[in-house]
Amino acid sequence: MSEIEKNKIKKSLEISSNKKTILFLDSGIGGLHILKECVKLSPEHNYIYIADTINAPYGNKRKKELIKIADKLVCELNKEFNPDIIVLACNSLTVSCINFLRNKYKKIFIGIEPALKQAKLNGGDIIIFATKTTLKSYHKLNKKCSQQLKKEHKKQNLRYYNKDKVYKIFIPDLPLKIDKNCNNLEALNPILIKEFDNLEYKKINNLVLGCTHYIAIKPQLKQILKDVQIFDGAIPVAKRLQSLLKENKNIDKNKNQIENSVIKNETLVKQNEDFIKKNENSVKKVQSSVKEIQSSDEVKKQSKKTSEKFEQFSEKTSKKFKLSQIKFISLDGNPSTKSLLKQYFIKIYK
Repeated sequence: MSEIEKNKIKKSLEISSNKKTILFLDSGIGGLHILKECVKLSPEHNYIYIADTINAPYGNKRKKELIKIADKLVCELNKEFNPDIIVLACNSLTVSCINFLRNKYKKIFIGIEPALKQAKLNGGDIIIFATKTTLKSYHKLNKKCSQQLKKEHKKQNLRYYNKDKVYKIFIPDLPLKIDKNCNNLEALNPILIKEFDNLEYKKINNLVLGCTHYIAIKPQLKQILKDVQIFDGAIPVAKRLQSLLKENKNIDKNKNQIENSVIKNETLVKQNEDFIKKNENSVKKVQSSVKEIQSSDEVKKQSKKTSEKFEQFSEKTSKKFKLSQIKFISLDGNPSTKSLLKQYFIKIYK
């Protein structure tokens, strides 16, 4: 990424207390499916999409190598763009790096995991279709899901039994092939048919996509497996981002209200400086009143009510999204790759 391109992006990002900058990181087009859902739920913000085509694919790399790649990228991108939130729009990157990145950088990170819990709730046998790196973390994910489901069932005085079979599938270099054939995904049918077209898999209830690239081939998978229910993590990530943005919005509003209150009080103090000097007792009372106002529960309650009303109004109001709010960056510096990212996003967003 050239300095000219970096500067153009910085200038084009609208700086506003209401707008946040969210940075997405993936090795290719896969994360665009996550971006699409996030934009639909939170269209009023700025987005930067990074396709690390230099190090693609992520799914066949070891944890140490991915941490090294992610650390270098986040360090550079954080300095250049100072995003409010960073989304790791890749399952392999999430399972390998998110804990390391959260510990090292004072940033909000959102990751994506295979939607195993939703599949378990749906009931029946499950196929997890993911990269080699993501499948290595299956036991941790399964343990986490089982613990959550046991707690949820316990609250309803029920027991959770995990008797469903889980099949793990990965196809070498498939994410790269999806990138290369994103305008003609039908070309991948022979590969998918060879892997999935058998009687055992066709009886399975649930298919969990553990790679964001695989969302692109949902139609082909549905054709082969017919009655299977397909799960991916795109919408949960979008909802998580929306929730965090709302939390930050409320924090910013309360902060602004406090700052405005302080400014008003300071102005009053200056206007009445002569009076204050002559009447020390009155000064103490005024200062005490100011502190009471600033810490008043009534002010906090009123602020909360105002925030809630504004959120309700925002949800009812139709919001428009402009493509210019997304900056697409391909780290290989190839203009055609950048153009492909933009074209593919427009295609899936419709």
